[in-house]
Parts: sequence; structure tokens; C-alpha cells
Amino acid sequence: MNEKLIPDIIESNLFSLYKAFADAGDYNVIKHASYTRIETGKSAFPRNIFQIDTGMDDDALSELTRLIKDGEASPFLIFRDDNAPVVFAERLKENNFRQVMKWPGMAIPLYDDLKIMAVDDKNIAIRKIEDKREIDTWTGMVEKVLFNGKRLDRQALQTLAYSQGGALYTGFLNGMAAGTLLSWSAGQVTGFYMITTLPEFRKKGIARQMMQTALRDASSAGCRYAVLESTQMGLSLYQRAGFKEYCSFSIYWMLGKDQ
Repeated sequence: MNEKLIPDIIESNLFSLYKAFADAGDYNVIKHASYTRIETGKSAFPRNIFQIDTGMDDDALSELTRLIKDGEASPFLIFRDDNAPVVFAERLKENNFRQVMKWPGMAIPLYDDLKIMAVDDKNIAIRKIEDKREIDTWTGMVEKVLFNGKRLDRQALQTLAYSQGGALYTGFLNGMAAGTLLSWSAGQVTGFYMITTLPEFRKKGIARQMMQTALRDASSAGCRYAVLESTQMGLSLYQRAGFKEYCSFSIYWMLGKDQ
């Protein structure tokens, strides 16, 4: 694949996950001429307004700002930086938005002879969720680490896990649930999301083994690329696994709204 197209496949996989979650939870996907948003009720994911036209006119941005102020839309916007002119960030600032995160968009090609590191710690086990009772444990870890305890829609995650493109992985250390990973495949691209390790289990190789297991499964399923958006904490792990940064995403938040 032409490397210039890789940012597009990174972005496409992320946004297809948002829409798949909406379908799984029977949530309303609202398509505006300048952006897309999903009404997820009390679920903290996915709350980002996405597929943003960074050239949107002032009327569209003013209307979006009003919806957020009135509590009708999420206070978070996500867009790819290389698609956004400098003036867009300036206009967001004028409308009381501030950047709160930046995610490197990363990818790795998957070949038939992809070298997967073997599990080198017999105390670590990685298991794909196949039992509905495990959803609560998995989701509880994600809520704690990534969403400050805010609730996710467990039923939607369960539906996603059993869909054709979805999979949830749990990492165990000495039999104790310690980490999570969500895999979402669309076409020949698999995205990795909600990669977490509980604080008391970090730096023990759990996230690395979850990643290697998910990479092996994606390659075996015929996917040609694995993609993800990294936090700064996880960046070195993904680089060691062979992921390369191709773009970045900015997340903006409206001041004064609940984070």
C-alpha cells in the first residue's frame, strides 16, 4: 500500500469502530454536513464528535457550539491534524475550545511471516472473551483506567465482541485479570483500542503479550495492517512492537463542560 494512504486507513478504522458501537448499542448516528456525532446516553464511549470538516463555516461551528453548551452534544471534538488548517484551531479557541490530548496515529504491516514474540512468562495468560460473565470484569478495568470510573455500555461492548469484526482480550497475571485490549477489524485493517493495564500490574509484560496475541490473530485472519492511536504512556511499547507513526489526532474540549 502507498504509505500516503495509511493515515486514511488509521482514521477510517477508528471512525468505523465508533459507528459499529453505535449500531451495537442502537444509538442514533447524527450526520451533519460538517461533522458526525453519536448520542450514547450515559455511555462514556464514544463521546467524540468526529468526521469533522475542518473548513466548516462559522454558522456550522456556532451551531455546534450551541448544541454543546445546551448539553445536546458531547464537548469533545476529534480530528486529524494534517487535515486541519491552523485557522481551524484558532477558531476553536475563539469558541472556548482547548486541546486536551494528542494521539499519534500508528500502523504496522502484517505479513504472512510476521514474527510474533512468544509469551516468555508462564504467569501471563491472554484470553479472548467468550463468556458473557467476563464482560463486566473487562469493562470495569477500562472504566477505571481510561474513563475515570465513568460507565460504558456493557451490552453494546458484548454485542461488539461477538460481531464479525470485534474481539475483546483480557490479560491475566497469576490468574488475576490485569489488562484489556479491544480489536476491531474492518476490511483488511484491524485496529487496537482500549489497551489498558491496571496500575498494580504495569511493567510486567502484560500489554506486550496482549498486543502480540492480537497481532497474531489479525495476521491469521488475513488482515494486512494493524493500526492504533497511542497515548504518550503507550508510545514506546508500540514502537518496540514495530508500529510506526504516520499522523496524529487532536482532541479538543469545551471549557467548563464535564470531562
